[in-house]
Amino acid sequence: MLFPHRLVVSSVIVTALHLCAGPSPAQTGACTIETVVGGHDVGRFDGMAAPQAELLSPFDLAIGPDNLLYILEYRAKAILRVTPAGVLEVVAGTGERALGGDGGAARLASFLLPTQMRFGPDGALYVLDGPFLRKSIRRIVDGTITTVLETGGPGQFGVGDTVDETGIHGEISFDIGPDGAIYLTSDALHRIYRVDPDGSVATIAGSGDPVPDVGGYAGDGGPAIQAELDRPTSIAVGPDGVIYFADGPTSSQRIRRILPDGSIQTYMSRSVYQYAQVGFLREQTGLSLRGDLHVDRQGRLYWADTGENGLEIKRIGLDDRVESVWSPGPLAVSDRFAVGEGEIYIVGAAQVLRLGEEPGTSEVIAGASPAASSFGDGGRALDASLVSPSTLVVGSDGEIYIGDPFAARIRVVRGGTIAAFAGNGTARPPEAIVGSAAGDGGPAGNASFRYLNDLAIGPDNSVYVADEAIVRRILPSGLIERYAGTGQPCPSGGERFGSDCGDGGPAVEAQLGTSVRQIQVDRFGNGFILANESRDGRNRWVRRVGADGVIGTIDDALAPNVRAGDATAIELESGENLWLNTSRDGLWKLDQRGKATLQSPPEDPRYPGVERMAAGPGGDLYFWDGALGLFHRRPDGSVRLLTPIRTDDRNLGDGGPPRDATTGAIADLATDRVGNLYLADSSNRVVRRINSPQDCPKIDRPRISAVTDVAFRRSVLLAPGSILSIFGSGLGPPVGVVGAPGADGRFPSQLEGVRVLVNGQEATILYVSGSQINAIIPYTTEVLGRYRSRNASSAPFFSVGAIRANVVVVRDGVDSDPARINLGPAAPVLISLADGRIAALNQDGSVNGDDNPAQPGAIVVLFGSGGGPTTPPSADGSIAEAAPLAAHGPVSVLIDGHEVEALYAGAAPGLVAGVLQVNFRIPKDLQSTGRVGVQLKIGFEVSPANPLPQLAIGTP
Repeated sequence: MLFPHRLVVSSVIVTALHLCAGPSPAQTGACTIETVVGGHDVGRFDGMAAPQAELLSPFDLAIGPDNLLYILEYRAKAILRVTPAGVLEVVAGTGERALGGDGGAARLASFLLPTQMRFGPDGALYVLDGPFLRKSIRRIVDGTITTVLETGGPGQFGVGDTVDETGIHGEISFDIGPDGAIYLTSDALHRIYRVDPDGSVATIAGSGDPVPDVGGYAGDGGPAIQAELDRPTSIAVGPDGVIYFADGPTSSQRIRRILPDGSIQTYMSRSVYQYAQVGFLREQTGLSLRGDLHVDRQGRLYWADTGENGLEIKRIGLDDRVESVWSPGPLAVSDRFAVGEGEIYIVGAAQVLRLGEEPGTSEVIAGASPAASSFGDGGRALDASLVSPSTLVVGSDGEIYIGDPFAARIRVVRGGTIAAFAGNGTARPPEAIVGSAAGDGGPAGNASFRYLNDLAIGPDNSVYVADEAIVRRILPSGLIERYAGTGQPCPSGGERFGSDCGDGGPAVEAQLGTSVRQIQVDRFGNGFILANESRDGRNRWVRRVGADGVIGTIDDALAPNVRAGDATAIELESGENLWLNTSRDGLWKLDQRGKATLQSPPEDPRYPGVERMAAGPGGDLYFWDGALGLFHRRPDGSVRLLTPIRTDDRNLGDGGPPRDATTGAIADLATDRVGNLYLADSSNRVVRRINSPQDCPKIDRPRISAVTDVAFRRSVLLAPGSILSIFGSGLGPPVGVVGAPGADGRFPSQLEGVRVLVNGQEATILYVSGSQINAIIPYTTEVLGRYRSRNASSAPFFSVGAIRANVVVVRDGVDSDPARINLGPAAPVLISLADGRIAALNQDGSVNGDDNPAQPGAIVVLFGSGGGPTTPPSADGSIAEAAPLAAHGPVSVLIDGHEVEALYAGAAPGLVAGVLQVNFRIPKDLQSTGRVGVQLKIGFEVSPANPLPQLAIGTP
């Protein structure tokens, strides 16, 4: 095997990467952001009588070794315990939305997205925390918290058979076995893993394709490690070490189990019975599994199952028959529960209940009734709890109306004090669409809401509420009435609203689709409604309700240049002209006559992810794009970023400039009469204000014009470890700077104040200038891509997929707009020189060229990028050692129509990790001479043929 000297190769690669320069960005000023409503005071739970506590969102339950009830509070980001005296105490969490505190006191730690907890045999409490693709299992022992497992790395999604190659990805569920090991499922990889106390990880079940939605079902009666699984989800381990897990989609879901000898069986499955029949043997009945599985100390399996009267908790008794443990009562409950010694606790609507022995009976253990909860009403707004602020609007006197759907209320802030405005704290039942059952015609405080999508204020100070598929109006008198919609979808099926949906008649008799997304009311009393017709949200129409109550549709007749069904957001300017954003064309403005004018020139960037807009009093427009961040469009049409989306920083940044702040998902925007901008930050459960955003100084930002691979091709597939080139202006210093290994032997991730982030992760930087950056995509970047066949004995079959990723250049703390790239696990591309020759070395280590061709039968070394992960995994920025590519499929070289197997394909020893090296032998019978086209093939991915890199071949 041939490994050339790294200095020779470096000169070849540097020659191949064309470098250029550009201008330097200027320094910037700042404006301020602050929290004005909501806080994270988890300490208020300490010492509070548990039944009177205002829980926000109890999500999971567990019974500790002390036989006490533990409550995972999802929205409060905390773990609570009910003491023997019946009061709450905080076990872990500060309420801040972050992933921090490891190594310290659990009470001072913070959680990001906690979703599950389980106790180990030694009394340790384990918590599943983190976002979908980056979950962690954290462990609390003697009040100290640590992280014991991180999923999502080190390798890539679905590549290889071992954990080191693949990582653990997808939706995760876990339990702790009697041996102290962690057992967890991955629905995306169709695998079950065991993590031993010493940290070693092994696959214990699943051998099929690690492809989303391409699971299998086979192997019962044999070794679990050889069986095929289909999206395994919840898992529970019995005291005898038997592992139970849910497997398969809802339509064919089953419970399977792994016995201590490693064999796998189907324990229960769907049949002619749609749910488990009480009294039947488990093998003779059906199944309708919801939520988690639990096993008690006697080895009996529990689950939530549909029954004749709704949700029931059932178990398999010691005689192997189905038993009903609890059947539904008048209270609404979820499928989350915990099994103790003779007791079962279940999550209700913001409450935790202990189930009684009689069907339908229960006792509240923790959590006040939602209708009785005030969440701080009557006190300081900064001390109040917002459960999930989804929408807000600011009145003419500066009052802030906040729609909080999970609290089933609209609340108002006046003079720093928060108070209830509308809603009785209970969700409107689905059958109570309109009328007195929903509270229409009575005081707004007695009304119930199904879901609060949007708020607006009319010229008479009436408050308009988008409540699922209807619009309601709260009059200044305090009474609530229906304004538009019957609550039923349009019978046209979303092709177009029209007379069959109520156009031309009273708005209260019209259909508004499946949900009303936004409502705006102009100064003349005309209402504008953005409604979803299709449930996937892809077909949105704008309806207009005149001051006379008659409804129509903004369509080709009213605005002939606007594809109204393509609308993503609406907003009124000065209470008169309507801004309308479309994913295809960008921003339009409609005047009172319905004349539409395109406000986004074709050369301007589009913002298809815009879901919310807010107009300031001076012609400023603010909009939130869920993929890009918060933007400000000035009256002159220029657009700048106010707050970027950040995944690597959870500092709220109060008191500083909005550019340095971190917000969660912005659910809504609003401005007051002096132009301050308000944000409903649903992730952090607060309302924030940017003071005088129209006066924020202009920020000269790095601008990305193109992202390419090493062949300088745009819009192509890239992979972890791919070398990419970023072109634009203001990217770095005017004079180019080449990166070099530091004292740690690694190339930098920051050079001359420049960083490159790929989905929030820092990339290795090779070169920076004003107009070009060369960087390497981090190896830990998540991807979906091509996958091997589950049948190793047949010809390989590959499923195809890719994910979109964001590339951001940060210079001196200032972010560029993100550029989008496509990522897969392998994206081979060969490095070429300026004259079209390939970057290659002959067998003697000399550079291949027209005057130094390779001979048939000789070994040639090619260099490229995009090979993907290696085995062992390459470390970002390191000087590589020999490491073959992970198994994406066979690696070969195509030369003059011949497909030749690679002798070696992987990291290039002595060069920076990310450079791909491929050694192959030229066929002895090759007849072509001179320059011959060469391509690289990994699995089904082939390096580009246009332009086709050329290798110099001599006469045989």
